[in-house]
Amino acid sequence: MTIISISLLCTAFDSILTSRSPDGISVQASSFDIDDFEIRPFYLNWTSRESRAPTQCDDGDILIGDLIQLVATFPNQESQIDNIANISWNAHHGFVQSRIGDLIIPDEYYSPFWGYTLNRSEFSWEFVDGIEVGDLVNITVDFHSVDGDVMIFWAESDTSTWTYFTNIMATDMVTNSSYESGSFIADRSGAIAIGLFDYSRLESFYNLTVDTQFVVSGFSPGNKVVLDTWLWGRNMTVSLNFTGYSFLGIQFVQYFSRLSFHNFFAPIIHSVNVNGDNEVKRISWVYSDRNIDDTHHAEILLSSSRGLFYYTMAFNVTNSELYWNSSGYTNSDTFLIQIRLSDSSGLIGLGFSGFFTAGSDIAEIESVQFEFTQPDDVSLIEGVSGNSVTWTISFISGNRVSYFVTLDTDLLELGTIIDDDDVTIELDDLAPGTYELVLHVHTGSGFRNDTVLVTVTSGQDYYSKETTRTVLAIFILVSVIITIELKRKKN
Repeated sequence: MTIISISLLCTAFDSILTSRSPDGISVQASSFDIDDFEIRPFYLNWTSRESRAPTQCDDGDILIGDLIQLVATFPNQESQIDNIANISWNAHHGFVQSRIGDLIIPDEYYSPFWGYTLNRSEFSWEFVDGIEVGDLVNITVDFHSVDGDVMIFWAESDTSTWTYFTNIMATDMVTNSSYESGSFIADRSGAIAIGLFDYSRLESFYNLTVDTQFVVSGFSPGNKVVLDTWLWGRNMTVSLNFTGYSFLGIQFVQYFSRLSFHNFFAPIIHSVNVNGDNEVKRISWVYSDRNIDDTHHAEILLSSSRGLFYYTMAFNVTNSELYWNSSGYTNSDTFLIQIRLSDSSGLIGLGFSGFFTAGSDIAEIESVQFEFTQPDDVSLIEGVSGNSVTWTISFISGNRVSYFVTLDTDLLELGTIIDDDDVTIELDDLAPGTYELVLHVHTGSGFRNDTVLVTVTSGQDYYSKETTRTVLAIFILVSVIITIELKRKKN
C-alpha cells in the first residue's frame, strides 16, 4: 500500500514528487510505501504542567496545555538485538506552492505607484490560501528577464483600500529587477492576493513560489525521545513522523498527519478597578495567565470621552497598580481605563474599567485663554505627496493645553501644546473621498474645535480630465492658427 501526502508532508520523507496541473499550479508531494517498513508497537504520550499523568496521543488530536511535552517510545523486545538503537524525528508545518502564468501587459500610461486605488485589471493575480497567523511567509517571483513588481494584500480586505502604500510588502518587492523576493509574518489567517505588475511592458511569464514551511527535526540514541514542543515558539499544527533504527538496521516508522499544539495563552484580565475619593486615583487590575512562567508588562490608557478615544498614561508597568493624579482635568463621570497586558510571547490581554468620576471642579482649574488659526478647506489629488494642514496655537493667558486630531472617526494624533506652537497633520496617502479633519483643544472646561473639509480627487480621474483639457486646448489652438492662416491667404 502506498500513501501520498500533499503539501504538509513534502519534507517528511526522502521521496519527493513534483507535478504540474492544467491551471499552472505545481505542488510538492511525498510518498512512501508502508510495506517497506516493519510494524511494531509504538507509544506516543503527552504531558503538560497542569496534567503530569501521561495521556495517549492519537492522530488528529488537539493538545492544549502549558509546556506540552511529547514522549515517543518503541518498547524493547525479548531479543535485545531487535531493540531500537536510535530514533530520528521530523515535525513539519506549512506548505510550498508554485504558480506559473503569463504576465498582463499594462496600459503604457498606467502607473500603480501614485498611491491611488489599484486598477486590478492592469495586474496578473494569484490567490494563495492556507496562511496561518504567525506563519513566516516567504515569497519569490521570477519574471524571466523583464522588470516586474509585486504587491500583496489580504484577499478578504476591501479592494478599494489596495494601493501601493497599503500593500503588505511595502517597497520590498518593487526593485529594478526581474527577480523579486520578500517575506512577512502573518498577523492573521486566510488567503493572500498577489499582484504581479509587468513594469517593462514586455511579453513574459512568471514563476511564483509561496513558502510557509516550519521544519524541526532531531536524532536521539535509545528507544525513547522527548520533545519539548513549547520550544517551537508558537501554537501550530504539524505533521510528525518517528523512525526507529534497530541494532540490525531495520527501520520502523510511525507517522501522524495532523497534531495541533497550543502552548501559548494570552493573559486574562478579570477586573479593572479605580478607587479614591479625591483627585488621586488608584488604578488596579487582577489577571491570570495559564503560562505561569510568563512576565507581564502593562500599558494603561485613559479616556475622558466615554471610550471614543484613549491615550496612553503609562507603559511597561510591571506591577498591578498605578496611582494617577486627575487634577487639571474637568470633573466628570465619563472617565474610563483600558489595560493592555502583554506577556513574554507578545500575546495581549485587554481589560476595561467601568465609568468613574475624576478631575477637578472647573473653578479650581487655572484659566487658559488662547486663539488658533482656522485653515481653509483643502482639495487634494490622490497620489500627490506633500499635503498638510496646520493650526497655529497662540496663548493669551496660561501656556499649556491638551489636544487631539481626528479624521472622521479615526484618531490621528494627540498631545500637549506648551507655549505658542503649531499642530501639523500630513494628509498624503488618502483614498478618494471627502473627510472631516477636526482639531479638538481642551480648554479646562470643555473643548474648542475647528473642522477642515478635505476632498481627495481620484488621481486617474484628475489626470484623465487634465489630458482631455490639454488635448482640447491644443485642438482649439491649432484650429485658430489654421483659420488665421486661411484668412491671411485669402487676403
